[in-house]
Amino acid sequence: MASWLDNGSAFCNVGVFGALQAEWVTQMLCYMKAGNYSYAQPTQAAEKQWTHAVYADFARTLMADTNAWWVKVTHKPDGTTVRRTLVYVGGGPEYRKRCEEVAYGGYEGFELA
Repeated sequence: MASWLDNGSAFCNVGVFGALQAEWVTQMLCYMKAGNYSYAQPTQAAEKQWTHAVYADFARTLMADTNAWWVKVTHKPDGTTVRRTLVYVGGGPEYRKRCEEVAYGGYEGFELA
């Protein structure tokens, strides 16, 4: 399953994505400190929604039909094959937008305690 903050660095500058993720986590930690939270966990619903979005974007590319490092191919005993992406292909601007929406929405999709 793709995590909520799946790394998109394969399709953007690695340094840019690393900085974005560090900045996002730092902002979340500040938000948690201000709200006296010490625990954060993505909800199952948010994880499923993010995973679906990542796979839907990936399925629209030719990369989804390849056997390369960005595809995890699982051959099941029943003869079916499951192909899952290991990268986010939506691009840097969209990734940043999605991260900001979650942050500005009070980290909706996360259980904070």
